[in-house]
Amino acid sequence: MAAQLSGNGADARGDSGGGAGATMARGEGGTAPVLSRHSAVDWVALVLWMGWMHILLFLLLLIALTFPHPLALALLLLLATLSVTPVDVEGPVAKAYRRFIYPVVLRHFPVRVLFRDQSAITFGKPYVVGLEPHSVLPIGLAALMCHPMFVHGYAGATSALFRVPLLRQFWQWVRTAPATRPVLMGLLRRGCTVVIIPGGVQECIFMAPGKEVAFVRSRFGFIRLALEQGVPVVPCFVFGQTTAYHWWKPGGAWYRAVARRMGFAPILFWGMWGSPIPLRTPMTIVFGTPIGGGDPDLNPSEERVAAVHAEYVSALERLFLDYRAQAGYPHMHLDIM
Repeated sequence: MAAQLSGNGADARGDSGGGAGATMARGEGGTAPVLSRHSAVDWVALVLWMGWMHILLFLLLLIALTFPHPLALALLLLLATLSVTPVDVEGPVAKAYRRFIYPVVLRHFPVRVLFRDQSAITFGKPYVVGLEPHSVLPIGLAALMCHPMFVHGYAGATSALFRVPLLRQFWQWVRTAPATRPVLMGLLRRGCTVVIIPGGVQECIFMAPGKEVAFVRSRFGFIRLALEQGVPVVPCFVFGQTTAYHWWKPGGAWYRAVARRMGFAPILFWGMWGSPIPLRTPMTIVFGTPIGGGDPDLNPSEERVAAVHAEYVSALERLFLDYRAQAGYPHMHLDIM
């Protein structure tokens, strides 16, 4: 089953759930999608979506240049307040932000969602979605949050984001939560689907042109979490996300050592006109068949965790191989680490 997401929502379009089907924009013999021209309001939405860090840096620079002017003191007080003020994800501001941002994001790329077997997935039921790859930034998450499967869904992100003013507001408004065990367990118990990127920012260390990286072989935590809650794991792969930005990073063992010590991979990236707005690269998001589920197991054995994990890794690789041509990347290589 295939769905082309647009600014007005999801529109089901007939297709088989397997690896065959129409070729996407980059596919050989396919036709390029017609990209609509953005209005001035659309560009404002895109800046508010991906320009959060630059907005924060601008405010900090303004504070540094005007201190101790009352304006600088007022901005400092504002940022300090925003760093501790609780964020209402279902409040009117958050809902207005999503209504403003999501349609523009879907028009920007565009985004197509495919299911290997959509009948195996029940919308509104909680799942643990193991999404890969992380890429420079996992911008495919914004498209997922627009899908009916994620009406009550959340994406997990590093906890550091939620300690920075403005960043914590913007990310929580788009249904992102700290990827900590207590938070994710609480969401699943409330019946919410959670999206986890098992490889995380570690994958940025090993990124290279012409390949995708999934750092999942040693990541068992999301599998254990799903088994403890009795929730199925759904493998998911995003094509086109890695090419949405130009990027550069150093190479060598020293860079990997520094990145591991810092907890993230320092990387220089840029999109349209050198800005944080991503390139208008078509994205294809593919969901596999749910794995596991059943009754909660509060203490799953290591053997069971390893078995479900192996099934997930195998299913993720099959998704990539079966759909890469349809997504427009027939020669792309996947490095599972």
